[in-house]
Amino acid sequence: MANENDINYIYRNNNPGNIKVSSSWPGDFYVTSKGNKYKKFDTKAEGLAAIIDTMKNYAETDINKIMGIYATDDSSGKVNKNYAQNLKDNFDVLQTVDFNDDAQILNLMEGVTHFENNSDYKQYYTEKDFNDALQLYRESKLFGGQGSINEQIKDAEMQGLNLDG
Repeated sequence: MANENDINYIYRNNNPGNIKVSSSWPGDFYVTSKGNKYKKFDTKAEGLAAIIDTMKNYAETDINKIMGIYATDDSSGKVNKNYAQNLKDNFDVLQTVDFNDDAQILNLMEGVTHFENNSDYKQYYTEKDFNDALQLYRESKLFGGQGSINEQIKDAEMQGLNLDG
């Protein structure tokens, strides 16, 4: 078992889903030794919620189709050809994913985190982190992807301040 400093170093980019940078990504990223660009998140919850956000954006609900898009062979390596089946068998992910079902979302986040990382991930990503990610995901959908409740309040206050100026 790795020590806490090693674990924190391994997961310092808070990208448990190994989500690659897309052309529309406005955020920070890191580059691997093989030259692949991966998204970097400020918090554990942001990185975990991004797993679901990414999959939801595929406009698919069939786990086989979702994983066929999410996990593909590339310069970073070969994907697990049984990824979807492993999620179903080991994390109770259903064939048809209901993105409105909290239990399914939590199972999917944990399953992807499990398969995308080494076995020490549970030392870094806790149950609280997964629950925080679920709340963050729900809040972002509540406001049409415009950010968390706190971010919405802050934005509204800033707009109010600008109007008074």
